[in-house]
Amino acid sequence: MSMMPLTIVDICFIALTVVSVLIGLLRGASGFLAFAAATAGASVAAIHCWSYTLRISEAAWIRVIVSLVLALLIFAILRAVVKKIVNGLLSQPSDSFFGIVIALLLSVAIVFFASKTDLAKEHSSIAVFASELLKDDSDER
Repeated sequence: MSMMPLTIVDICFIALTVVSVLIGLLRGASGFLAFAAATAGASVAAIHCWSYTLRISEAAWIRVIVSLVLALLIFAILRAVVKKIVNGLLSQPSDSFFGIVIALLLSVAIVFFASKTDLAKEHSSIAVFASELLKDDSDER
């Protein structure tokens, strides 16, 4: 298993990891989880709103505005609720530590997910390396 030279995709993976760890450290687990939950909820709301507004109007600009406003509202509400819930469960020092851990786990999950796609294997030596690790691990069983 020799490592190929780093590509632009690999640099993006590394940059994503560094940025995620810094955000995890500064915002803590509560902020990181709140952001992730709010982003997922806002995405689902925007997708459903886009479909629903087709019944009301065929004008794309109206659908975009309504979907964006709803997504931003859902984002703000979910972020506030999740942050309050998680803040009550964790003390400050452990919140920062768990923020770093969650950020690292998210970055590892993204790399291993990318290693399952052929597109990432073509453009990323890190994804190829992760794919070989998974293949070797499954061969031992």
